[in-house]
Amino acid sequence: LAKAAVEEHRKDVQSQLSVQRCEYEGQAKRQLEFVESLVADKAALNTRCEQMAEEFRLLERRVAEKQKEQEERHEREQKKQRESILTAEKIRRDNWMQDKSKEIKELTVKGLQPEIERLIAKHKSEVRRMEEANADEQRRQREALTEAHERAVNE
Repeated sequence: LAKAAVEEHRKDVQSQLSVQRCEYEGQAKRQLEFVESLVADKAALNTRCEQMAEEFRLLERRVAEKQKEQEERHEREQKKQRESILTAEKIRRDNWMQDKSKEIKELTVKGLQPEIERLIAKHKSEVRRMEEANADEQRRQREALTEAHERAVNE
């Protein structure tokens, strides 16, 4: 009996062990599948991260290029504005110089006007004096010729 009980107990333990082994193997299989699933998910996430990192680098390059283009355009616009301002300033300065030159000439002429008028009056009076002296000289010569002619005719 004891042998039969031991044998029965051994069969029960074997049966329990077999059930437990099946349960553990099932759990191990599920856990292994779960781990494999996690590894596959990790690989997919790594691939996605690499793709996103590449997209990010690409976007960084595009942003850097756009920023560089904007800075270059801004520089060109500033250069054009500087040139426009300098050109306008040069024109304004040239106009100012012309106006000042004209004003100085006018002031010089106005300032010299009395001197010019005095010189003209002096010249006119000298011309008049010379004309009078010439007329006197011609009259004397005519009188001298007339006298000489009369003397010659009288003789």
